[in-house]
Amino acid sequence: MIPVERFIVSSQTKDLWLEARDRGVTATQVAKASTPAGMKEVLAQIENPTPVDVNAFMQWGTEREAYIAHEVLKRYGILANDYLIAADGAGNEWMMATPDGLSLDHSMIGEYKTSGKPLDKVPANYMRQVQWQLHVSGAEKCLFAYELRLEGPEGFVPGFDVECQWIERNEEMISELIVTAQKVQEHAVYFERAQREKGK
Repeated sequence: MIPVERFIVSSQTKDLWLEARDRGVTATQVAKASTPAGMKEVLAQIENPTPVDVNAFMQWGTEREAYIAHEVLKRYGILANDYLIAADGAGNEWMMATPDGLSLDHSMIGEYKTSGKPLDKVPANYMRQVQWQLHVSGAEKCLFAYELRLEGPEGFVPGFDVECQWIERNEEMISELIVTAQKVQEHAVYFERAQREKGK
C-alpha cells in the first residue's frame, strides 16, 4: 500500500497539481526525454516554460477518460485516480506520476488513452510512461486501456468498445528510465540554482 503522505495533490486542483509536478520528473517527461530529440525538448521546457496548447485530440482524450475509467472499474475493479504520487524512499520525492487508475490494494494501476488507429501493441512512448508509473507507484502491473477515435461529420466519435491489455513491470526499462530522469532532474536543479545566483 502507498502511504498517504506519498499522495501529493489531486489534479482537480489544477494549479497546485501543475506546481507540484514542476518540482520533479513525471511519467510524461521521462517518456519523452528517452529520445535525444525528446530530451532537448524537455530541457528546453524547463529553461523556458511555455503552456501546452490543448488541441482537439487532447480535449477528446480528456472527455473520454471518464468513460474508459468507468469501463475499467466495471471490468477489473481498478478505481479512477487523479492524485500525483511520489516514489518511495527518502530523496525520491522528485520521482512523480499520476496514473489514471489505482486498485484498492495499490498493486495495479491503469493508463487510459484514445487513439486514431488500432493499437496492435502499446507504442514505445506509452510503454515508457507506464513503466515509470509502475516504478513510482510500486505496482506490479498496469492495465492499458484505450478507445478508438473516429472522425464523424460533426467531429470525433468513439470507435469500438474499450480494448484492454496488461503490462507487466520491466525492471530493465525502469532502470534506464531512472537514469534518464536523473539527467532531467539534475538539469532542473542546476538551472534553478543558476537562476537564483543571477538574481543576487
